[in-house]
Order: sequence, then C-alpha cells, then structure tokens
Amino acid sequence: MSVVSRHTPARSVTEHGALFHIMNSLVDFVIVILILLAFSLGCYALWDSRQVFEAADSTRYAPFRPSERDEGATFDQLGILNDEVIAWVKVYGTHIDYPIVQGRDNLTYLNTDAFGQYSLSGAIFLDYRNARDFSDVVSVLYGHHMDHNKMFGEIGLFIEKRYFEEHRSGMLYYEGSEHGLEFIAFLHTDAYDELVFSDPTMRGMTAHEYLDALKSVTLHSRDIDFEPDDRLVLLTTCSSQSTYGRDVLVARIGPDTFEDTFGDGEGSEPSKQITYEHIARWWVGVPVLFRVTLILLPLILLLLIASMRERDKKQNNAA
Repeated sequence: MSVVSRHTPARSVTEHGALFHIMNSLVDFVIVILILLAFSLGCYALWDSRQVFEAADSTRYAPFRPSERDEGATFDQLGILNDEVIAWVKVYGTHIDYPIVQGRDNLTYLNTDAFGQYSLSGAIFLDYRNARDFSDVVSVLYGHHMDHNKMFGEIGLFIEKRYFEEHRSGMLYYEGSEHGLEFIAFLHTDAYDELVFSDPTMRGMTAHEYLDALKSVTLHSRDIDFEPDDRLVLLTTCSSQSTYGRDVLVARIGPDTFEDTFGDGEGSEPSKQITYEHIARWWVGVPVLFRVTLILLPLILLLLIASMRERDKKQNNAA
C-alpha cells in the first residue's frame, strides 16, 4: 500500500498535465477556426460589395447611350427592356453617365436598376410627380451616394469650390434630343427640407425665385441671367457630412448643348490631401462584416498569444 501511495501523486500530476494540454489544444483549435471564419466572412463581404459596385458601374449601360448619329436607336432598345426608362443624364468630367427612369413612386428604383432588375445600387430616377418631359420649373433626380465613382457618388465632390468651378456642364437627353445642363449652384441641406423635397409641381415659383429661396443652404453659385421660362433639374443624393444630409447639384436646362472638354469620363480630380473626412468615408465604405473582422482579428490573435504563453508557463512549472 505504501508503494501505491508514493506513486499516486505522480500519476495524478501526469494526468492533470495531459488534460491541461488537451484543453489548451482545443482552445487553440477553436481560436484558429474563429480566425478562419472571420477571415472568410470578411472576404465574402468584400466580394459581395464588389458585386454591388459592378452592378452600379455606368459602363453596363454604355451600349445604350443615346447618340445623335443613330437618332437614339440604341437608347430606344433600353426602353424595350424597361418601358420606364425616359431619359439620360451625363455630367462632364465625372463618371455620371446613366439612363434615367421614372416609377410610380420614389421607392421602386431605390433597389431596382434601369434594366428593371433587383439591385442594391438602384437607378437614377426622376421624382414620380414630375413631368417626364422635364417641363416643370423644377425637376428632381435621385441617385444613391456610392463610393468608387458609382451612381451619384461624385455629386459630393462639388462641395470643393475648385471642383465646382471646373465642372460647369453636362447633358440631358429626353424625347429624342440632347439638351445642355449648366450647373449653377451646389446646395447642402437635409432630407426634411420641404422646399427641395416637397411636391416639385406645387412650388409656383420661377427658377430665379426658387434659387433665391434656397440661399440659406447654397454653398456655391454662379451669377447668370435668368429667363422667365428657365427650367431647373436637381441632382440630389445622400451626403457624407451628416446622417440626414443631402447634396444637391442644381442645373439649368438649355436648348443648346455644351462641348465635353474632359473626354470620356475623365476630369480633374479632387484634392488628394488625405483628411479625417477621407478616412471616415473609406471606413464607411468598407463592408460591415469586414469591419468587424478587422476589429476582432487583433483581439483573437492576442487571446491566442496569451493562451500559448499561459500554456508554456504551466508546462515549465510542471517540469
């Protein structure tokens, strides 16, 4: 009995060490699995985000871009695919070069593209209360604010005075003809601004009176001579400046077109200086799952390192 009693503590210590080793290995395995899972989810989020941006790329619609040479035949083909396609808008010097649709409400094309298919990037659409021939004094176009120069993502760049001054014109195509867009003001307001987002057909103002009423939210403007029958179109999107903020680029519709001096979608770039705003916009543009992964991965690695150090310490003590 005395022999057994002398060996029992040694056997107990050995069994305890083996159990501790198994538990540590199990914890390490779980941590590695969590790291791989988080990495996989992050990669999927990046892939999914890329799919959304590709769906919003203006090059998808390039084959249907209206041209006076073919008398709008290519554009009409897009109308066959979706009879709610009514026009086309192009902002010279940017990647804004999209068909315009008009639905029965202002919700449908938030997640439906110009082909009539489901898409998180939506489409550029005219307020459902506006006349589709842009005969109202004020017509409102909506589009998502997206990174990577997609949809109306470049509207916010007009907040820089230099960018506003350099990008002065564009093109609006409707009813078989091209019309000039002269950008005359840039506004920063919020989603509850009734003067901007109320029924655009009920304002009862001239274009000049309307812009005068918006002076309090006008950041940039040009001095122009107004005509009594001037018509305006507002290109509006969400703003990165505030939760409910809206950026609005105001254009006057003219009978004469302007020359595109930038070429095909190539214009001057905004300031390259990296600011807190640029970093914040980049962070917001990163998919949520990938953001979570970036935050959790260092924590998981720290736990893994701490676990390995604790295991080594106990093994050394046992030795």
